[in-house]
Amino acid sequence: GSCMVHEIFSLQDLQRTKKKNPESQIIAHPECPRNILEVADFVGGTEKMRTHVTSITSPTTFLVATEANMIHPLEKAAPQHTFVPVPGIMTSTGETCACNRCPHMARNTLTSVRNCLKHGKPEITWQPWFDDARDVLVRSLLK
Repeated sequence: GSCMVHEIFSLQDLQRTKKKNPESQIIAHPECPRNILEVADFVGGTEKMRTHVTSITSPTTFLVATEANMIHPLEKAAPQHTFVPVPGIMTSTGETCACNRCPHMARNTLTSVRNCLKHGKPEITWQPWFDDARDVLVRSLLK
């Protein structure tokens, strides 16, 4: 499996943003492309990102390579820091696409989870290949 939001981050745009913020730390979600992960100062899931930024007391600028809605919780948890979302893939005009918001994550509400548990729908039929995909994802999140 892959995540459409994390796949759009480009190394070129990250480097351009880093050049504008040379003292910044790059934090990236493990579902980002490998070339982004290789240059990141910290790689972790959303909770590990929150824990990482709150462990740093001196004001720091972080370049955040994950779903854009993660910026607000990070700002709330560590208001002494500055959080800069990493732009997505460049367009032909040289501007970056602001499409690093996941439309699917926004559909996950408490009401939809409650209704799913209450009515048992939508149903997901487990496929044998899910086991391998799950194992790969869990291992990458625990790194």
